[in-house]
Amino acid sequence: MICSINTHIKHKCSGVNEIAGELQEQMASDVGKITGGVDQCREMLTKIETEKNDFAEQIAKVETEVNEKARQLKRMIDIHREKLMNELLAMKQKRKKEIESLRDEKVQLLSMESYKKYVDEVRQKGSACDTASAASG
Repeated sequence: MICSINTHIKHKCSGVNEIAGELQEQMASDVGKITGGVDQCREMLTKIETEKNDFAEQIAKVETEVNEKARQLKRMIDIHREKLMNELLAMKQKRKKEIESLRDEKVQLLSMESYKKYVDEVRQKGSACDTASAASG
């Protein structure tokens, strides 16, 4: 009141109670708006947290599926490798037997060639007695 009487005549003046009431209404309105905003933020944060958890579960599930598929593929590869190695071993053993058989045949061939040479020698250079002895021996 002193302000409006002495020096600041042009200022609009109101009663403190009246202004306080208006300010309380404005504050109540502001608090209502803020409360709504806080509730929206909480809902959004809850939704984001739920999405984060769902995403983490999906990632874990996919990781598990990928690892299981990799184990299956490795198992298939190991089985296929084992099968091929067994086939290779069988082929190796078969070929080794064939080679050993050929070696035995070579020994037999050398023996026959040696006998042929001996027989030819006996026929060409041997006496009748040598021929009879060779035939009976």
